[in-house]
Amino acid sequence: MENYASAQFICLLRAVLSGLAAGFLYDLLRSLRLRRRRSLLLTHLLDGLYVLFLGAVGLYLTLRVGGGELRLYLIFGAAGGALLWFSLLADFFRPLWDWWLDTVLSFFGFLWRPLARVFALCRKLWLSAKKGFIFLKEHAIITLSRCRSVRFFHHGEEGRSMARTKT
Repeated sequence: MENYASAQFICLLRAVLSGLAAGFLYDLLRSLRLRRRRSLLLTHLLDGLYVLFLGAVGLYLTLRVGGGELRLYLIFGAAGGALLWFSLLADFFRPLWDWWLDTVLSFFGFLWRPLARVFALCRKLWLSAKKGFIFLKEHAIITLSRCRSVRFFHHGEEGRSMARTKT
């Protein structure tokens, strides 16, 4: 088996680029996570997404770039790419991610306002209909109980009158 330095260098560059991508994704998810510090569900969901991404990148590096062999320089290259991102590029891009996140959230907030009003109206209509159905149910129960008591009363009178006539 031959060993080509240029092919290994290209593999190392791919590993560094994947490390840069991992750092980039971490910063994006960090901006989202810092918006909702108290939401543990969001934190765990974003951490799980990041771990899945890292697993996919690790498999890609091992199977495609490394030819099915786990090569140590690929791991160091990916770690170096992440270190390069966090030391040189992260401080420059973090305000940009925060600005884009604010922009996207305000846009979706703008889109959500009419939908929230429609949902609030539907909720009010549902509660009114629910109260109306409860009232109709109680009215029907009262009416039926009155009809039954009147019917039983008449039936009882007929039974007594028939008993009196027989004796």
